[in-house]
Amino acid sequence: NMIIEKGINILLFRFKDYRRYSFIEEHTQVLNEEGHVWILKSGKIPDVRKLERIKDDGGFIILKTPKAEGNNYYLAQFDSMSNNGPDDNAYPSYYKSYLDEENNNGIWIRITRLTKIKKEIINRLVLANGEKPVLDVINKTMTSFMFVKTTDEIET
Repeated sequence: NMIIEKGINILLFRFKDYRRYSFIEEHTQVLNEEGHVWILKSGKIPDVRKLERIKDDGGFIILKTPKAEGNNYYLAQFDSMSNNGPDDNAYPSYYKSYLDEENNNGIWIRITRLTKIKKEIINRLVLANGEKPVLDVINKTMTSFMFVKTTDEIET
């Protein structure tokens, strides 16, 4: 188990599955084989200074599955980022066709752990810029990511 302290900056990332591929399954498989896995955040890119702050706070990312997959949450931890792409092939094989479809600009984030967490953890998160509860916002916005922070210690 892991404790995330109160006041920690976290990236909340809402992903979409690509074609028939399960984002979580595909990334977990590579992580188990390689010890880490790269996630590409394409499209709108999070502010790198904010990502650095999150990295300094322990590198926590909460991944939210699509509604069709039950609005589940996963906790990931990252240790580095790259604009130029990974320095190894530790990413799902479906990325090759994904990248061919003009999705190749973005930021790559190197994940070192990925575990499912309880949904009620979301009750202990607020938007980093205004203390508004994430629960009030998450279903009303289409944004793919938010900067959030913990209001309380979280045990995973």
